[in-house]
Amino acid sequence: MKASEVRGAIRTRDSVDSTQNVFLKYRVKLVDGQPPERVAAQLANSLVSGVSKSLGWFANPFESAVVVDLVDHGETWGFEVAVPVAIFGNLLNFPQLLTLAWLPSEYGSTSRVWIEDIRLPSSLITSTTGPAFGAEGILARIPTNDGLPILAAIVKPRFGGELEGLAKAMTEVLSAGFDVVVDDEVTYDPSGEFSFDRRLKVLTAVVQKTSVTGAQKHLFMNVTCPIRDFERRVLQCASEGATGIIANSFTMGYPYFEYASEICSANNLVLIDCAIGATMMSLPGESTGTSAELLAKLARYAGADASHTGSEGEHWYSISILTRILGSLGGQISGVRPTLPVVAGGVSVANVWTKLEPFGRRCMVDLGTGLWHHPAGPAKGAEQIIRILNEIPEDMSAPEARAKINAICGRERTFAAAMRDFGYEYKPSR
Repeated sequence: MKASEVRGAIRTRDSVDSTQNVFLKYRVKLVDGQPPERVAAQLANSLVSGVSKSLGWFANPFESAVVVDLVDHGETWGFEVAVPVAIFGNLLNFPQLLTLAWLPSEYGSTSRVWIEDIRLPSSLITSTTGPAFGAEGILARIPTNDGLPILAAIVKPRFGGELEGLAKAMTEVLSAGFDVVVDDEVTYDPSGEFSFDRRLKVLTAVVQKTSVTGAQKHLFMNVTCPIRDFERRVLQCASEGATGIIANSFTMGYPYFEYASEICSANNLVLIDCAIGATMMSLPGESTGTSAELLAKLARYAGADASHTGSEGEHWYSISILTRILGSLGGQISGVRPTLPVVAGGVSVANVWTKLEPFGRRCMVDLGTGLWHHPAGPAKGAEQIIRILNEIPEDMSAPEARAKINAICGRERTFAAAMRDFGYEYKPSR
């Protein structure tokens, strides 16, 4: 690009109409010797024209994409680029939006490209419905006791299992006070005999415990399947009494997930995003990728009523990353309902109160190993989870919480054994 073209591609933010542009925020690592202004200008030009250099016969496209921010972060540079909404047909067109947003990952003047955020103007936001029920809708459908999150037990394994034992374990945790059973089986063939029997066992446990306890229990079912089968599977789940559907926005793709949201909404089912595999793109490091908070925002735009967030200390999730994810799920976006966070990953009686600190109690918590591998059995595990959350209110300080837990451990051996089994450092006083 000529020097005059580079200068023309770099503008002040105030000179760009925020209602007519999509803003793409990048963090890039330059190839040695490349001037950041030129690289940013070439990147912006390629988003609209498809090439990094200006073409003489390509005069006056809709309006050129322009760079509105350049920040030196030391080893990397921050670029923010404004792209005209006209190129998207003035609609939230996920395939086109993400094709353009991820295009710089194949761009030659950078050795690393990390896309941090996409900001949409209201004209594009209003072209999508977002979550049909959202956080408030789920909390209204699954009311909990004051101070408790929605408590969900994830049924494992993902395929197979001994059904009588499975049904007994589910019955126990629902009797102990859990609200939801999440059948995490990947039901590729729901007409198959085993899959039908497993669904029947799960459903029977939920219906029985609703009747016995007098409290409505709920069933979420994993529907991870080809798009041609999705509506049939959802109709089947709805007819069997499910409250919600689990699906993977990352592996299915956001356009498919948006379609899934429409099908679920039409059948009065909430849609929960569980983007297993997204870490392939969002794991912080030196590779090219996409921020976890942007993936959460895309799931919300595509219609996720709830979304799995991970939990502090699990894998690479930190408080700062979780805070940004929560901002994407619950921050103010005019006309788009907030998405309920689902805390999952290594949650047990030994850490549930600390895992919830970034989230508060207006969330859902998924437990698997923390229930099924509890040394005193899943029923006792569920009871202890609920007890801990009741004993330690949201506003209790960490020293006060540890003192209370230590006191309980000192009185109750079963409790102390479970806390130690899941890694809590309890040392009895002498």
